[in-house]
Amino acid sequence: GVDADEPFTIIFVADAEPRMRGNTDDEVKAYVKNLAAYKSSKVEYFDYGNGSTHRIYPSLVIIGGDISKDQSTSFEADMPIWQQLEDHGIPFLAGFGNHDWENRDGYSFNGDEWNRKTTEFCRETYKKAANISQH
Repeated sequence: GVDADEPFTIIFVADAEPRMRGNTDDEVKAYVKNLAAYKSSKVEYFDYGNGSTHRIYPSLVIIGGDISKDQSTSFEADMPIWQQLEDHGIPFLAGFGNHDWENRDGYSFNGDEWNRKTTEFCRETYKKAANISQH
């Protein structure tokens, strides 16, 4: 079980934006691989400044939006970048940001499709996280 008095680590990632601003899928995968390593081979400690520390050992990663290039988030393109977290037993949840969602006045077919794909990706991260936490 989980001891509520023990510290835990939540890592928040925002604006990863693969395929945007010069960020490549391979670069973002390397960053995610580095995060996943905290669960296995990489050992570092958070120092409280009062002589006590705790190991950085991710219990959860939150992707706080701007998952991908402007309105191009998709399960097929983006899940392979983040899947390595699940492979290391780290649940991750995604929320959408302003680059993931069309929120303009009016309606566009393309915007509806982008929003559907972003919702699908985010929903899948919740399902995957629930599956990890049940084991």
